Amino acid sequence: GALGLWVAQTLGQARISKVVAISPATDRRLAPPLLIPNFLAAPVGLALINRWTMVYILKYVVGLKDLVHGSSVRAYLQPYRFSPDAMGAFLRAASLIRDKRLPKDLCGVEQPVLLLRGDNDRIVPDRFVQDLRKILPRSEFIQVPHSGHHPHEDSPEFVTQAIRTFLAK
Repeated sequence: GALGLWVAQTLGQARISKVVAISPATDRRLAPPLLIPNFLAAPVGLALINRWTMVYILKYVVGLKDLVHGSSVRAYLQPYRFSPDAMGAFLRAASLIRDKRLPKDLCGVEQPVLLLRGDNDRIVPDRFVQDLRKILPRSEFIQVPHSGHHPHEDSPEFVTQAIRTFLAK
């Protein structure tokens, strides 16, 4: 969400006409302690990204626990097993949340923005999305019922319909 909003602000309305931000983590208070990303970048940390830790992570991220099963765990693990750069890319993207300019610097986003957040999101509390709404005057907010941090996985039909409706305006 933060990266999409920043890109929209940088490129402007001529290049990006609307933005959909799902569970946008745009406040440095949401970033994990520095110790965790540094540990994960180490070979020992990478070895800890296995089936058991991925199950734990997914159960924390999704709202519907029955979405956490063998094939979903394997799908999430695949990039980390077969691409040595996957963890680095994830950590670089996550480090964006630490930027001191967030969320205030996003006030330059002129495009209409749809903010989607799962009602059971344990990573991005509602108050952070509501603060972001104040910064983005052309935003609308939809709380996705029965969903966690990945509402597009918990409620794909609901999220798809919300995005289609927003883009059709």
